[in-house]
Amino acid sequence: MKKVQLISLFALLALGCAPRAVGTAPTSPPQSRPEPEPLRLLPELTADEKLVEEELRRHLSYLSGKVGERNEGAPWELADAADYIAGQLEDMGLKVERQGYETRNVAAQNLAVTVSGSERGDQIFVVGAHYDSPSGDKGQNAGGSATAALLALVSIMKDASLKRTIKFVFFSMGESPHGDGEARGARHYARSLVQSSGNETAPSSEEQMQVEKRAETVGLLLLDRLAVFEPRAAKSVPLEVHLTLSPGSQVVRGLLLEEFDQEIFAIEESRLEGNKGDSDLVAFQEQGIFGVELRGTGGESEIVRYEELARVVTQIRRGIGRIAGERPTNDGMLTPLSEQIR
Repeated sequence: MKKVQLISLFALLALGCAPRAVGTAPTSPPQSRPEPEPLRLLPELTADEKLVEEELRRHLSYLSGKVGERNEGAPWELADAADYIAGQLEDMGLKVERQGYETRNVAAQNLAVTVSGSERGDQIFVVGAHYDSPSGDKGQNAGGSATAALLALVSIMKDASLKRTIKFVFFSMGESPHGDGEARGARHYARSLVQSSGNETAPSSEEQMQVEKRAETVGLLLLDRLAVFEPRAAKSVPLEVHLTLSPGSQVVRGLLLEEFDQEIFAIEESRLEGNKGDSDLVAFQEQGIFGVELRGTGGESEIVRYEELARVVTQIRRGIGRIAGERPTNDGMLTPLSEQIR
């Protein structure tokens, strides 16, 4: 009998199972780990957003691919980028305003086009981005992404029916150290906005003179580094967008953010402190023109997230339309009227 019991004991040990003592509670099963939160996917791009994405790819392919680095150290490339931008705007049937100025080593150009408003056309809202790149950088995220976005915005808003006037401006020399001090294109342009009307050409009529005299810049939106948007959490939306505010820009901020889909974008905000900071906002603040700067988050990655860039461009387009008092159209990208800006 004892021999049978020993054989049974050896068999249990061979199977890795020890006999359970009488009166011992059974071992509780291991607790199951909570299921990981499912990945929340962004909605598919709309037809409008897909068209914008194609346009963004085309512009960035030229600016960061064919042209590459463009700044004081690469003056011919800087000029090539300016010519490309001007050519694209002219192909849209728009008149390009060129503002040339000299820096230490290069002849720089700011480029602008105007989409005129109607009954409040004397109120000007500026939307701008710089097109130069940092040293040693082909300018895909810095200088390229926002320029491509601005070109796309012009193409989808050039025929908009607006109450207020929009000036789309492409600045030269916005990257440090090339854009420091007097070399910064935004500084030259901001000064020109507050100078007396007429400049080199006399107004053609008394009526035009009065319009020019009462023209006033009521706000500003600057775009920069829009190629990279990091999710707020590792595997979820919304994507983070950083908004820098200058003093007096609350109305612009409010109208712009009303059009941002909070299911897709999370807005992170900061304030411009005094006349400091490496931002074109400073140049406009010096002239009493206040606004906001919008940029993506995620560092200087070389990977352009075109889908996210297309999404933010269409959101910005709606925000600009709200600020400019756009009349509703049937283009699938409606923006309601607003009387909130003076």
